Amino acid sequence: MNQVVSPEIFLDLEIRIFPLREGAYPVELIVAGEQSFRGAMTADLPPSILFPVDLQAAGQALFAALLNSPDLRRGWDQAAGRSLERRIRLNIDPAATELHKLPWELLCENGEWLAATAKTPFARYLPVERPWGRPARHQPFRLLVALSNPVDLAERYPGL
Repeated sequence: MNQVVSPEIFLDLEIRIFPLREGAYPVELIVAGEQSFRGAMTADLPPSILFPVDLQAAGQALFAALLNSPDLRRGWDQAAGRSLERRIRLNIDPAATELHKLPWELLCENGEWLAATAKTPFARYLPVERPWGRPARHQPFRLLVALSNPVDLAERYPGL
């Protein structure tokens, strides 16, 4: 069963994707609000992302497309070296409307969905003129969880 992790140990990663410019989407990875890595995501995405059949393959292809620039990959690897617990915030510019339809929640690294593990909480958001909230510290938390009925439920999520 997933163990509750203290919010103070998470390393914040913000991934910002900007509107299409010269055939690519500029991407910025900001680590802990202090380091910035830049690169670009190609606009020529494979059909496996646009029309996913194999969800894990689509997630891995999307992850590879997002971090295909050496500087972005270096930033991601440095962040992973600093902490296995990384809070990921994906900020897609509202003007990049074609990117909002992509299945970002499927982002997958080394066979593991980033949005489905407690070590990498994932949020996709639009920028607003409000400050970030603080982590909730009061327990118990009240959650509503809904699962389809996957055939590998016991194997993938023991104790659930």
